[in-house]
Amino acid sequence: MFSNHNYMSLIKKGHFQEALDYRASTIPDYVYKFFWLGDNEERNKKRFDTLKESQLWFAAPSEQNDPYEFKTMYLNKEKMRDIGFTDESITKIESLLMSCAICCFVENSSDNMPMWAHYANQHQGYCVKYKVKNKYGIRNVVYERDRIPIATILANFFHKAKEFDEGIGEESDVRLYSTILQENYFLKHISWSSEHEYRMVYPMEKKSALGEKINIEDIGLEVVEIICGYKCNDAHVEQLKAIAEALNVPCKKCSISETAFSVLNEA
Repeated sequence: MFSNHNYMSLIKKGHFQEALDYRASTIPDYVYKFFWLGDNEERNKKRFDTLKESQLWFAAPSEQNDPYEFKTMYLNKEKMRDIGFTDESITKIESLLMSCAICCFVENSSDNMPMWAHYANQHQGYCVKYKVKNKYGIRNVVYERDRIPIATILANFFHKAKEFDEGIGEESDVRLYSTILQENYFLKHISWSSEHEYRMVYPMEKKSALGEKINIEDIGLEVVEIICGYKCNDAHVEQLKAIAEALNVPCKKCSISETAFSVLNEA
């Protein structure tokens, strides 16, 4: 089980590779992603095409269902102005902090009832099981009770970067603060903790875009199974079976157990 305390302790000691190795060691071999299918067949087709093309949609933070996405760390603007940051530089930093797109997964299997309900339109959608081939490219989300002010962290980062550029500072000091700032992409409020989320982030070329499609091979994932919800209609099931055949992976449909809280996957 991942311990953020242990991870950050390694970071603060400058043991960056050891910290990355530790975090990667806690990543599961497989992760799952749930997909919504509804009455809009044009949107459904886009999801099917993306799956068939072995791609994933990475959405901009503004398109997420959490209004505080990438905002667990926040800029105390008054303090930043006191330190010497201009309003223009503050705006640029805010934009930079929001410049990555996100793709989210869970470790739990297809028995994850809330995920089917919330993200797969009450079992009308489907779930894809991915093998994680690069455990350094995906991270677990850490859940916090309070937001984290970062004016001082930013000031230290820029100060250390300037010293390093002038040849009087250490690269490890710059990396320390940059690593801490990057953690913002993997933080959420504790009210989301029941999802046990894992996520990937990807730099967005166009800051105004809603997101972009990424080839899963490039991010170290591989489709190994497609699971249709038990309410997934016959036409959608047939389309998903055809995609599964093209990808050479099994496709199953859920059924509800009569004796246990379990989703049975039928061939």
